[in-house]
Amino acid sequence: MEFVESKDIAHVDSIDETRVLGLDAYEDKDVKLQLANLQVLDYVCGNVDRHLGNILYKFDPETHKLTSIKGIDNDASFTRNLMTNSRSLSQLPSIHRMRVIDQKMAEKLLTIDEGMLSATLHGYGLSQAEVDAAYDRLHNLQERIREAPTFDPEKGLEPFDQGNVEQGITIVKTEDWDKFSLTDLQAGNNYFSKIIGVQDMLTTDSMVTDQMKRDVECSKRSLQSMLNPENSANLLAKAQSHKPMFGVSDRYQNVLNAMVAYQNAPSPEDPVHSDGHEKWQRLADLKRAVDTYKSEKIELGHLSPDGSPSEAMKGKALSRIEDVDKIGKFADKLIEQRQQALKDDKALRDAERKQGELDAFKALPPEEQQIILDQRKAHEQYLNEDLSVHIQNSLAEDEIDMANDVDLAEENAIDGPDVDM
Repeated sequence: MEFVESKDIAHVDSIDETRVLGLDAYEDKDVKLQLANLQVLDYVCGNVDRHLGNILYKFDPETHKLTSIKGIDNDASFTRNLMTNSRSLSQLPSIHRMRVIDQKMAEKLLTIDEGMLSATLHGYGLSQAEVDAAYDRLHNLQERIREAPTFDPEKGLEPFDQGNVEQGITIVKTEDWDKFSLTDLQAGNNYFSKIIGVQDMLTTDSMVTDQMKRDVECSKRSLQSMLNPENSANLLAKAQSHKPMFGVSDRYQNVLNAMVAYQNAPSPEDPVHSDGHEKWQRLADLKRAVDTYKSEKIELGHLSPDGSPSEAMKGKALSRIEDVDKIGKFADKLIEQRQQALKDDKALRDAERKQGELDAFKALPPEEQQIILDQRKAHEQYLNEDLSVHIQNSLAEDEIDMANDVDLAEENAIDGPDVDM
């Protein structure tokens, strides 16, 4: 996947060629053939996870047209669902919505029998039920192929009848893949519909989603709730009640003092955007006090390295250890919750920034858009060339070092190594 020179639509830049491409840029005949073949492969192999993000898309840098697709992330394959009815399972392509199949692919499929398929799948850890289900799907497809007509360019492709669950498959010769559009081929959630969905998503969908807004709001409310003094008051009260009358350790007293300081510090009005606020400073002090206390207890043998109390700990001594542990977990949870809130907030802010960049880019005339795309392309080429030169220079340095090592080894073999006397 990492070496395929294609776009992952989940990580397309806000300013990108795909953001302004019409559906005509996706009408490549080779792409239609690849989509048809991928449908067949996923159907026979029972891949239930071919969503839009599990396809990589390669665009020509000059024409900005889609030239090829690659299916990735195939680990959700070989479902045991036999697919003997018209319903599809999750993302598994339905045999009744494939619409078309390549003639060469159809001919190859008809040559495969049960023994050949079983032998091919042998040794990959598949159960017999999974292999049987794959053959059942293959057999269903073979029956459809035997009934299928060959595409006639003069008659065109019959429109898909959504109410007809027994829609057949049409065989297409290699030279005829440019005779129909993606719109002609779309049916339900087949792979031609998926490509149309990709174009629509990249050009019209908002980068700022309702889910992002909900995540930020939920994180903020959760953080505010945890910062409420009532949530930590009981922890502090229990820890103070277990304090001995005499002989309390400095480390335990430090935890109590840090907890009181945290408890008394006012909560920030905005719990997310409040770096440097006193509440967070007191929380950091509390976390250090807890860690120091536990380190001392481990050194004394009162705690094991994994934090478990020793069997010798009884009564209030054990209670104090448990109190500090609960205070530490509270601090860890609060720190974790704030980090999540910051993460959610950053995701929303990044999306808002990218949406602004995209809106401004799409508002430009096409010729200005092209200038920006060409500048970005030139910059990427420069970076790639710079990286290539760096790698070559590094390899050359390695060769020089290896040559010097060989020369030194030969010199030592002849004269012996230099030794200080």
